[in-house]
Amino acid sequence: MPERESYISQNGDYTGLRQDNALVVFWSERPLWSAALTELDFIVAGLGNNGMLLVKRRNALIRYMQDNTVLPVESARIFERRENAPSMQKVTIDSLGQTVILETVEQEVSREKKKFISFSKTASSERIINIHRIISFDLESEERHELWRFDRESSTYGSFLWDITKDGKLLAVAGTAPQEEDPRIFLTRIYLLNVAEDKSLFQINLSNVQARSLKINNEGEVLLHIVDGTRNEYIVIDKRGEKSFVTSPMGESRPLYFGKDLIVLELIPSRLLMFKSFDDKLVYIVDQVMYEALGFLYPAMFKANDEMVFATVDRERYLLKRFFYSWRVNQLQDIYHK
Repeated sequence: MPERESYISQNGDYTGLRQDNALVVFWSERPLWSAALTELDFIVAGLGNNGMLLVKRRNALIRYMQDNTVLPVESARIFERRENAPSMQKVTIDSLGQTVILETVEQEVSREKKKFISFSKTASSERIINIHRIISFDLESEERHELWRFDRESSTYGSFLWDITKDGKLLAVAGTAPQEEDPRIFLTRIYLLNVAEDKSLFQINLSNVQARSLKINNEGEVLLHIVDGTRNEYIVIDKRGEKSFVTSPMGESRPLYFGKDLIVLELIPSRLLMFKSFDDKLVYIVDQVMYEALGFLYPAMFKANDEMVFATVDRERYLLKRFFYSWRVNQLQDIYHK
């Protein structure tokens, strides 16, 4: 089965489509450029309102501009020209396509001295520490800011998740690590930060739960998928730190979209899309297989107003056809122009 992905800018002007190693970007219905990358192991990090498509390939970032110019991002500036460059993990861009927000991971050896009472001697104990950093990097000015740092021992279980609003102002972080006083107990700390004003909005601690995924919507609300021995649910946390719980459907699911008052879950392997409200009510279901049978072979996208967007390509004229689906009123519009 070919790998297909779809991307839409926040202003709805630009659409990107991927099939295997082929990329194409459209402005409205007209193609701007297309490219066939030589390898498949690349990730599209985002599509900006300026038409710039950002691609991550291994430990490098490449900008594909709307005029078909290809501009590599100077990674040495991001990594502060360190001799051993950290590995680049999750990467995204702001809605304007001007700022890259990315996670880097590097290892550091920590040496601790331990005293053996019976022999009155000391010995060194080495620990390998994984250092996670979230960095913002302005593509024009090349200004770099470290937004967050999370350290954990590489030999212990732990996880680090984050997401940022499309305007780049609110950052949500969740880090899981064993407690120092009792390593058998894991603690997940969730933070919401206003990076524009450099202040914390809340910190919430959850004991002995595994955080699988984290998302933040444009309202600054946080969605956390947690799992433990008896719980498999989604937690919605508003900017005041107040929580509401949404039960996970039976079987495997993943959060596909997090809107202003709803969560869209994709059920695996049925590929049904389940729309649930924050008060845990089922409000809509979409069958992706049905839309594929109608010729929509690319995954559904979502606009900033929570409308679904289905895309297909008119092969005869090589024009993009987009269908905006207002699911709240069950209305489908065939859109050539935004």
